[in-house]
Amino acid sequence: MAYKKRARRKSVIKADHKHDYQPCVFEYKRISYFKVNEQETDLDTSIGTYCLICGKIGSINDFERWMVWAPTHNGKCFRYEYTTEANTEITPETRTLPTFFLNDMLRQKFVSIENSDGL
Repeated sequence: MAYKKRARRKSVIKADHKHDYQPCVFEYKRISYFKVNEQETDLDTSIGTYCLICGKIGSINDFERWMVWAPTHNGKCFRYEYTTEANTEITPETRTLPTFFLNDMLRQKFVSIENSDGL
C-alpha cells in the first residue's frame, strides 16, 4: 500500500502588535469590463481603514461611519449614500484624511505608510 505524505500547511504570520485601524481615503483605478476606445479609466475614491503601525488595510469601504441608507423613487427603493462628512473627505480640496493609492484594489493587503498624503 502506497503511503502519501501529508502536505504541510503554510502557517499564517501573525502581527507582533495589536492593529490600530484609522480612517483614510483610498484612490484606485475603476475596474472596467468594457474598454471604450482604449481610454484610461478615471480614479475612483472610497473611504476605508488602515493600521497606523504596519499599514495593513482593514476595510476598503467603511459603511458604518460614512454611509447612510437613503430612500429613492418616492420611498420605494433604498440605496447607500455618502454622508456630508464623507463628501468633504472625498473631495481633494477639503480632504483631511491621509490618502493612499491602491494598485490592485482586490488583492492589495498593505499600504506604504511613508507615501501617505495628509496627516
